[in-house]
Amino acid sequence: MTSIRNRTVIMTQLVLKPLFSYTKSRYATNTNASLINLPLRVSDENVILHATLVDKVSSKSWFIKEYLSAAYSIHGKIEINSDDYSYTIFYNKKHDNKRLVIYDNECAEYTYDGYEHWDKMLPGVTSSLTNMILLLGPSIVYRLQSDVHSYIKGPTMKIRGVDMESLSREISPKLKITIYHKLNQESEEGLLEPSRIEFNDYNLHLDILLQTISDDNHHIKTQVTPGVGCPFYMEINKAFPKLDTHRMHMIINERVTESTNSTMTNSEIYVDDLVKIVRMTKYDGQNYITLLYDYNIGVSYSSTDNKTCQLKEIDLHAPGLDNKNQLDLLQIFDMNKPVRYLGELDYNLQSGRLASAWESVEYNITYRNKQYDKLVVTIYMGKSIDFTGFVLDDQNYIPLSVSVKGYLKDSKNLYNLETNINREIHIYQNDFVEADARQILQLKECYSAETLDLTFQLISIDVKGFQHVEDYVEKIKDHLLDEITKNGNISPLRIENVDLEAKLDQILVTVTFSEAPKVDDIFEVNIRRLDISKITATAVTVATLEKCVQIQSLLNENIRTVIYCDHKKDIICESYSDADHLIDDHQSGALCLTIESQMGKLRQLGQQISLDSIHDYLLHSTVGSILTIPCENCYHEKYAHYKVNDIVDSSSSLKTSYKSEKQFKGPYLNRILSIDSDNALLARNVKNFGDCYRSCTSEYNSQCSSFSYCQTANQVKCILSSEGYKDAKFDSEASCNTYYAKYETKYHQIKSKRFKNIKSHPISLTKNDDCAKSCIENGLECYSYQFCETQGLCYFSSYYSQQLTESSNECDIYIPKKIHNYQLSGPTVIMNTNHIELDLNIDQCASLCSGWENNGNERCKSFNFCPKSKSSASSCFLSAYTVHDENVQTTNSSNCRNYKLISEQSINGESHTSLRKHNSSSVKIASLAFFFAFVGLVLGLVSPLIVGQVKSFIYLNKKRDFSWDRQVDELDETGETTI
Repeated sequence: MTSIRNRTVIMTQLVLKPLFSYTKSRYATNTNASLINLPLRVSDENVILHATLVDKVSSKSWFIKEYLSAAYSIHGKIEINSDDYSYTIFYNKKHDNKRLVIYDNECAEYTYDGYEHWDKMLPGVTSSLTNMILLLGPSIVYRLQSDVHSYIKGPTMKIRGVDMESLSREISPKLKITIYHKLNQESEEGLLEPSRIEFNDYNLHLDILLQTISDDNHHIKTQVTPGVGCPFYMEINKAFPKLDTHRMHMIINERVTESTNSTMTNSEIYVDDLVKIVRMTKYDGQNYITLLYDYNIGVSYSSTDNKTCQLKEIDLHAPGLDNKNQLDLLQIFDMNKPVRYLGELDYNLQSGRLASAWESVEYNITYRNKQYDKLVVTIYMGKSIDFTGFVLDDQNYIPLSVSVKGYLKDSKNLYNLETNINREIHIYQNDFVEADARQILQLKECYSAETLDLTFQLISIDVKGFQHVEDYVEKIKDHLLDEITKNGNISPLRIENVDLEAKLDQILVTVTFSEAPKVDDIFEVNIRRLDISKITATAVTVATLEKCVQIQSLLNENIRTVIYCDHKKDIICESYSDADHLIDDHQSGALCLTIESQMGKLRQLGQQISLDSIHDYLLHSTVGSILTIPCENCYHEKYAHYKVNDIVDSSSSLKTSYKSEKQFKGPYLNRILSIDSDNALLARNVKNFGDCYRSCTSEYNSQCSSFSYCQTANQVKCILSSEGYKDAKFDSEASCNTYYAKYETKYHQIKSKRFKNIKSHPISLTKNDDCAKSCIENGLECYSYQFCETQGLCYFSSYYSQQLTESSNECDIYIPKKIHNYQLSGPTVIMNTNHIELDLNIDQCASLCSGWENNGNERCKSFNFCPKSKSSASSCFLSAYTVHDENVQTTNSSNCRNYKLISEQSINGESHTSLRKHNSSSVKIASLAFFFAFVGLVLGLVSPLIVGQVKSFIYLNKKRDFSWDRQVDELDETGETTI
């Protein structure tokens, strides 16, 4: 720091001399001029002033410290302390008639009225002149240098024990001042470096204790204090910089302080705004928790230490969630608020790095589920630099830190800091490559075990064909995935993997899809007794809550509440935008299932295409689409164009859907099955939840329809019941959860089909799950079943064959899931096949094989499966042989696969006799026909018409020569097959 004295001559030349000619004509005749009307002019310096203002009558004193900066424009900060109050004042010459005063966590704007007074008095100040002096600060000495010729030299006086000369001047008819300076100083020098300014007739004097020039950057120190929130800021407003990216990767340390409690969380975050997915891994000091947020359908997936997975609806704490429940990049940093430019501040005092700060202030606002009287968000943005401090990018900003301060008012109406959140961004990348994005934005342990592989065949429609295709592998993948997910019916998070193979004449892209999450896996399903007199029953009959959500997603755009009631054979399926329409009736109300969504994403979730429908959906929506890929290395064309020519099911392994799908609904929280019921019992030897679960699936076998599991510090309890949720009696108990069986998960659905002739009498049931349960309980009479939802009718049946069925708008057929009993043999397929079915999936084909047996006890031991494509339906060939049998005819196939039955003994412990020889003529005719049909399908040359003719031929041959006796039971009088 440098004394003012050493620079007096320079400053006098630079400042005072030009000032005299200016002020003499202006102020000499203005007798009403006040202190603030005197111009503030200093050289381009940073000055520190310490002073004390004393009221000799009241003996009050105010210690004042002022930091003044003349860089860019004259502005400063005044810190004032007295026995009773402390406050900080900010000023800028561009707004000389305004001050910002920060006091008790509040920032107030003070405005000069243009005559003599400010519109507010500082706390503890009663005199208008005292108020003026404090608001102007010790830098008033630079204002008093104007019109030096109007000063009159006065007598020498002792000031603070030192003899000093005096200069007096009349500022206005109401105000006269006397300035005391050291002896032997010229008047100009004395005015520039006074020791005391006395305000005559007001018993006030201002002692200047320190006046020094500083080399520090006062431009930074004099900025408005961040985190308090002001009505305006002194700096010229700058627009908040845009985050010019769709993908971000960052590591954030967040410290949350509330009262005396403080918590620190370290998080790594990946954001992809293009697919609306966020991945966050955070460490709370004990565990690593990974969360994956799918904003497309409003679902979050969480995993602790990569062991378990939990699904739930995205809540209000989700990163980047805006007020429309959408993903907003700016909201991740709390940047989507109406911010104003605060100024340039020291971001890191140790490194000396500067940051530009923007700030927002809001009143009476809820933040993170907590109400605040005032919320202030300060965002620090900086330029990208390297390890030496060199600025790498002078045009774009990157986020450095975010501060959030929440205030509550006390009984004195003063703001108190309640919550202080500091979010330090240590690593920030504004992009990550496409290939990494697909791997990063996944959570393997949360995927359904049920998947589907589809291979997309792309052909070039450009003259130069597949030139430079190797350079655009990731772009091709990205554009194809955009095409797949563009309608919102397939969430990008359901795409597990993408592989690309470039050939001479085509590109094959294999995409692995997972099943959509189920409603009851995400939402807490509540059982309530409701007054249904206020609810109108839907005209559409549905069998499950899941289907109710799907139906309502087509009817209602804003679904937040869905109810599903089965009351006196009437199905009630309704949705609302809120839950206010629901009225509880605990005595005589209808038993209903209800779910409520905060996000309002039930519609998007309900419209997700199920795994067994994705292939058909994409054949209609995507085949024929043109992918336009930017072609940077092409010499003439700017884009490469590829057409989606076909989509083939290329699943290379069996999908164990039976094992992976949840077989129970729940948990229903804080509920326990009543042990007093005749249909309930207390299970023994239960040590944990797994024991209770297995007790329901084994001890009661098919009769166990529900179970309750309770666990306290000293006791574990498991109650089993043969009653479902509709009939079971239950009580409330905080430590218990109840689960209800889902029997329909043991069957595979064949949509819009019914058997042509059924001998079994229909059972009146409104739910598919009840029909499935009845079929299981009547296993000797029922292998598969037919459920007509709109009619509420359930039919038992034996084995499925497409020849015995017809299309139906009201019914579906359900066949048992048997896929887990088969294993892949490989690309070698059997030519010796005995039966063909079209338009089945691999699960249905396995079920069909499992049920076939002829009257000579010959069983289906393997099957060939050829997936469907745009030109042909899928085909299922049943065979009494395996690829390892002697004298069996085999061939290799690029599209079809053979699956063989796992050892019979490993399935049910039974031994079976070997297959007897067929009637030679029938085998030869059948094998020959199937040979031509199968070869055609393998080569992709068989049209549906030819396949139909082959089917007719085989069917007639079967009637003449041999049959599978458990499938074709008998013929009625008309010659039609009946079951």
